[in-house]
Amino acid sequence: MSRGLGTYVRGLLGAVVAAVAVVATVSVLTGSSSAEASGAGEVPRGVEVGGIGIGGMSAREAERTLAERAYALNEVRVSGDGEQVAIDADSLGVEPDVEATVDNAMQVGREGNAFERLGERASGFFGSNEVPLEVSYGEQAVRAQTEALARQIDTEPREAAVDVSASGADVTSSAEGYKVNVEQTAANIREAIENLESEADLEGGVLEPEITTSEAESAAGRAETAVSEPATLSADGEQWRLSPAQIAAAIDVEPREGELAVDVNRESLRGSLSEMYSTVNVSAEEADYRFAAGGGVEVVPGQTGQRIESQKLMDDLASGLPEGQREYEVSVVQDEPELTTERAEELKPTEQIGDYRTTFQTPSSNSPSRVENLRIAGDALTGETVAPGEVFSANDVLAPVDYNKASTFVNGSEEDNLGGGL
Repeated sequence: MSRGLGTYVRGLLGAVVAAVAVVATVSVLTGSSSAEASGAGEVPRGVEVGGIGIGGMSAREAERTLAERAYALNEVRVSGDGEQVAIDADSLGVEPDVEATVDNAMQVGREGNAFERLGERASGFFGSNEVPLEVSYGEQAVRAQTEALARQIDTEPREAAVDVSASGADVTSSAEGYKVNVEQTAANIREAIENLESEADLEGGVLEPEITTSEAESAAGRAETAVSEPATLSADGEQWRLSPAQIAAAIDVEPREGELAVDVNRESLRGSLSEMYSTVNVSAEEADYRFAAGGGVEVVPGQTGQRIESQKLMDDLASGLPEGQREYEVSVVQDEPELTTERAEELKPTEQIGDYRTTFQTPSSNSPSRVENLRIAGDALTGETVAPGEVFSANDVLAPVDYNKASTFVNGSEEDNLGGGL
């Protein structure tokens, strides 16, 4: 064989081998139709639905397997933080579609281009292909059932409290509350349905009370000290006593700025000490003037009063009783009248600055009632004093007085009316 002929033959053989290789490659990339045909009635290997392996099953077997699981989902149990509530699947509107799910499973590795099909088949061979369950449920039903669950579980925290009596103080313990996270819990229920699971996590949080049992116990200790014995109060050489029952009735244990404060109800204490107040408190009396029998004006002496410093007393009791203080000296201060006797003497009128006289008769006859009304009005005005710069109104003095009916003139006619003659 010549060199030229040998070269030609070798080239031809290489081309044939190359062609065979190309054909084989195309067969790998685009072939497998016979394999598909051989497994066309089975779910491809590695396919799972909601964690259930149905690869290699026939469509009917897969439907039966999924139906047993899907229709066994009678309820979803929502649990967490020590709580558990079962929700009926029918109330959530759960409707699984097993046939549609199996149809989707049968198409794994059989749709798309060659690379997509090969990728899905390889995933099934080396791992799994998860196909979601075709299931319908009511979004509004899930929300409504979750809200109903929240109403069942939600609890407000119980604040610790103290009840005070003459025998001591009783503590009501605090307790935690709970608040369901409706949005997240509803999402967990939806996820459970879609995965054919009967368990869903309850999402929520604990609510802590503002007033704890330990804080209440501390306040109760102070309240018990306050009512442990009677309290004695001294003023003006006399003594008064507050009994444990009276103290207990006045003790207030209330939340204040995040803690329990022990205080006293001042009105209640004032009522219990009413006898002391009425004995010690004396009202100041203003000095006044009156006409002397022999003429002229004389001073009616005023009187200095006294009163208990109530604000200070109540502050002392509020701070002292819970600390066990039993003896109290009541602070009493003097109350001076606005017009003292000394000042009245300085301002006393010493001379007459005017007088007035009138006669009164009706056209027809003298009227005793008119005369009496003038006497009543005169008596009301007698002794009224007007300080320098003060405005005096006869109407203000005379209007409230009771009068007799007597002759008056109305539109030119004479008729009887109250106060006739003035």
